[in-house]
Amino acid sequence: MKVWASLLWSLAVAMDMEVEMGVDMEESTQLFMRLNAFGSAEPVKADSPAAVAEQAQAVAVKVETKQPLVPERASWLHVVSFAFMLKFLCICSSVLMQMAPMRDVVKFRNAKSTGGYESLPLVMLATCGSQWCFYGLFAFAVTGNRGFLVVVYANALGVVLGVFYTISFQSFCDNSIKAQGLYTYLSFGASIFVFQAFTMILYAPEIALLVSGAVAATLSVAVSASPLVGIDELRRTRNADAMPADLILACFLSCVLWMLCGVMIRDLWIFVPNACGLLFNCIQLFALWKYAWSAPPLDDDVAAEKAQLQAKSLACEDELTQHEIMVVSSGGTGDA
Repeated sequence: MKVWASLLWSLAVAMDMEVEMGVDMEESTQLFMRLNAFGSAEPVKADSPAAVAEQAQAVAVKVETKQPLVPERASWLHVVSFAFMLKFLCICSSVLMQMAPMRDVVKFRNAKSTGGYESLPLVMLATCGSQWCFYGLFAFAVTGNRGFLVVVYANALGVVLGVFYTISFQSFCDNSIKAQGLYTYLSFGASIFVFQAFTMILYAPEIALLVSGAVAATLSVAVSASPLVGIDELRRTRNADAMPADLILACFLSCVLWMLCGVMIRDLWIFVPNACGLLFNCIQLFALWKYAWSAPPLDDDVAAEKAQLQAKSLACEDELTQHEIMVVSSGGTGDA
């Protein structure tokens, strides 16, 4: 757990520092001076133009040599900020979402049967993670910006786990219809990468990179929407296994955090996909609440319906018996 915590912390630091390294020279100088003054116990004094120029030159040297702009004595003030903590929580929520199906997978591996579980969410996790890793590597190759490698680090675990989930489902699937659906979903995932291969061949790298990012964002929404494939079975059987509740809850939390991140940095490419994903998650949670969590089991419903039919049958027999008695009595009176 300490290793994972250190890795996630490093990813958040990398994301935060990547933003800081993107500011211009004037903003870098002001940031350096502000943090240096804040970290000092002495009162802030007005610097002469020569001192300001000297500090600006020092910042320029730090940027060129890729040294941290923040002094060591004030570095923790820079790192522990609201923006940094939000990014750190976003990364944690993404890892949580990738690990969310583990309990269900362990369950059907122990039972040697997938039961009512659907394979689409598992396939989409692997496909989406692979797509984001591809996008990060492709963006790094086109732009040379190492900041894009953070995307690879954040989604590599999702690729490994998604493949493990999919193989486990294929190994223990005992339903021919669901097995056929698994092959259909895998074919869809493969077609996405074939499409991007043609895009890279036919178009300029910048356009292909834009298409790759759009596909990755769309697949992120697809991960949140994928549990909807089991909503009909959930409605018919009242079996919560038809929709992965753990994954839905993890996606809900992740979408909320990434939406806040998108608002903070004013990025519609982050905000809009996660807003759509949040909408799908709300629909799924409502379906689970209505048909599984708050509804009585299906067996109780069947028993109640059977008892109701029996009561109606007895009532009809009583009415028929009374009618026959009345007819007989009426006939006897007439004969007399």
